[in-house]
Amino acid sequence: MSNRTLVLLDGKTVLNGYFDFAVWEEIPVTLEEIDRIEVVEGAVSALYGANALGGVINIITKSPRQIEGGAVSYGFGGRSTQIGSALYGREKGNWAYKFGAGWRSTNRFEDAGALASQTGKFHAWVGRRLLEDGEWSASGGISEIKTQVTTGNNGTAVGAGPTGFARTDLRVRDSRARFFWNRSRLEARDFAALQSPNMDYDTYDLTLDRVFDLPFAHSLVAGGGYRKNTLRSRIFQPGLLEQDLWALFLEDQWEAGENWTAVASARLDRHPLAPLNFSPRGSLIYSRSSRHVFRFSAGTSFRNPTLLENYLNLVRSDPSTTAPFTTQETTLSGSPNLNSERIALFELSHAGAFERVKTRVAAFHYRLADVIATTPAAVTCGLACFPTLKVNTSFANQGQTKAWGGEAGVEALLARHWKGLANYSYQSLTDDRTALALSAPRHKLNSGLEYGSGGFLFNLRAHWVDKTFWNRNRSGTAVEYAKVPDYLLLNANASYSFRGWEASVGVFNLLNRDHYEILPRQSALLPGQGGEIIRSLWTAGLSHRF
Repeated sequence: MSNRTLVLLDGKTVLNGYFDFAVWEEIPVTLEEIDRIEVVEGAVSALYGANALGGVINIITKSPRQIEGGAVSYGFGGRSTQIGSALYGREKGNWAYKFGAGWRSTNRFEDAGALASQTGKFHAWVGRRLLEDGEWSASGGISEIKTQVTTGNNGTAVGAGPTGFARTDLRVRDSRARFFWNRSRLEARDFAALQSPNMDYDTYDLTLDRVFDLPFAHSLVAGGGYRKNTLRSRIFQPGLLEQDLWALFLEDQWEAGENWTAVASARLDRHPLAPLNFSPRGSLIYSRSSRHVFRFSAGTSFRNPTLLENYLNLVRSDPSTTAPFTTQETTLSGSPNLNSERIALFELSHAGAFERVKTRVAAFHYRLADVIATTPAAVTCGLACFPTLKVNTSFANQGQTKAWGGEAGVEALLARHWKGLANYSYQSLTDDRTALALSAPRHKLNSGLEYGSGGFLFNLRAHWVDKTFWNRNRSGTAVEYAKVPDYLLLNANASYSFRGWEASVGVFNLLNRDHYEILPRQSALLPGQGGEIIRSLWTAGLSHRF
């Protein structure tokens, strides 16, 4: 349920309008349609708005020119895994179009006969170049999902139903306009904690911006946006809930000299139930040569309260663990008086590029304030309601989290056809409520080896993650931490391309080391984090371009 990282598809948010986190299976494009994935690290709300506390992940799809023809693929593997896709794109004169469709189904690690995820996807795009330096496009996509998702320490649910979007973009010279509509009609099945709610929401978003070339080597981008969120669910206040959000933003880039670049950004956001958010960010970049780039960045970002945190209205009954009561009735209520979470970040980094080696080192410090969390359960009716104990829990801004750390990475051309990589990161957290600090691993280590020649490609990746501690209890109850041991994943993939065909074989968790990545279920009262044991998974595939 991470909602502090913004996930985009070609610049459009894919965050669930209910919890503000990404359900990956909802994204209506297949892997074959993805061109690249760009990651912007750190606090960048000044450019991207809410939820960009830890950074931004932008999934960028291929253009019709990159596709230029058709491609079909089919894959299968263990645990009844089946993956299929079809993609077609063309560019003709001033017009271009593409469309893609896909299917994916796989079963669970802990029960190979039980469905983990089943998804059908469709995505289409059409565009036209306009005279006088302009372009217009329209696109849309839909996913029909039935996939198991974690819901924090309330256990798991099965998200089932359709989600989709429609979008149009227009650029005329240096001015741009974008409108999109995100729509979902999901149901959270088997979600006992919230009584299997429906999740019907619509998001309407309009953004306008313009680029200005200014004197003294300045380039300015200025614009604004409007977003309307609507929600209807049986666990919220009756009727249709609506929120109007406004934003103004600008960014100035200044080429201050031969080796110096300064970037300054700022954004002002209005939320109907929270104070105004002002998010500045600045970077100073020094390039002594093409081999060395130094960067210092500082800024703030924010996360608005979710619709769940503002409007939840649910009464839940569970077996009581407090004698002599036999039942505990918990009222979960949202709060309209929440401030947005805010983060302040400082980062210093160096990137090096040499003949056969690329390096990167970075150090950072941040402070996350006004953390939104559930309040401890408070008794509202005790012996007077025997044998039922009635309690209430809500949401409130509770303290702050501080962190410092760093990372280092290297990529190298080891020999002809051979590449290698390695990176390490360290993070130390202190937290007023300890939950975030304990559930974040301190150490992570990744390494890889790749060989490519004559249509043959092989890569091997190793990922090690340090131990963590997770609260095993549901929100609003007593905190009790359980250890999740460290784990190592070794993944491998090999493929061979010939005459428009490609055959591949891959294995996830090559060593078949059974482990948990997050806390597993203990019982109905202790649903954990929804983690399941991880085992190996083999897959094979065949694709053809025409």
